[in-house]
Amino acid sequence: MNKRIVELLSQYDFKFEKNSAYGHIEGYEVNVLLNTMGIGPIFIFSTHLSQDQKSDFVAKMNARKISLVQVQPSMFGLEIVIGSATLGSFVKKFPNVLAAILEELAAVQAPKADICPQSGELMNEENSRIVTIPDSPIHVRLSNAGIESLNSTITKNNEDFEKAPNNYLKGFGGIFIGGVAGGMHISM
Repeated sequence: MNKRIVELLSQYDFKFEKNSAYGHIEGYEVNVLLNTMGIGPIFIFSTHLSQDQKSDFVAKMNARKISLVQVQPSMFGLEIVIGSATLGSFVKKFPNVLAAILEELAAVQAPKADICPQSGELMNEENSRIVTIPDSPIHVRLSNAGIESLNSTITKNNEDFEKAPNNYLKGFGGIFIGGVAGGMHISM
């Protein structure tokens, strides 16, 4: 992880790896990934939101018209790319962008890290654990029920894919998609 980003995030509770970091900002579980395209780091805020709440958050952030900030919903919450021309300009820009993110998370009533982003249930040490999403550096705390639900969805999607008639993707593309989806199975 870039030393200036490590320095910037050191005021929060983060663990750093080669090109990623996992921790908490203001009670929200956050993954930070260095963007290989060089646009800027990707911040993934894990939170349990409905599709409408995610869309509302994206619209509110877009309405702020913050230069080079891109927002999109993700499986476990929201992904925010904070782009900048240089790392120095990112460091200067970050506090204002973070303040906007936190304001809009509050506006859509986004639950913090004690609520499972998958199931929406209250989590504690006995009913949850941190899992690593296969083939990625992303870590997410999920409830046991959230893990079961996610695994059921993945299994069903794999079965539906296999049963699909006239599925032309069953060649190379099918192997690729099935491998990614199959790799998402998270063990208990």
